[in-house]
Amino acid sequence: MLEKYRYNAFRCVRCGLCRAKYTEKVHYVCPVREHTGGFEHYFSRGRLAVATGILEGALIFSRVG
Repeated sequence: MLEKYRYNAFRCVRCGLCRAKYTEKVHYVCPVREHTGGFEHYFSRGRLAVATGILEGALIFSRVG
């Protein structure tokens, strides 16, 4: 299921730029983060952590229902 995304999933360096970037000229916060309480698993970096966990076998994927 995730195998075709393996290369891209492991390219994430967990820098956090997908969720927030602050400089003197730029103040950007991911809108998903802003509207979900800031839980890591709701935005890109957290989703990639879950995907890589499944690909490495550290997490087990299951469907609910």
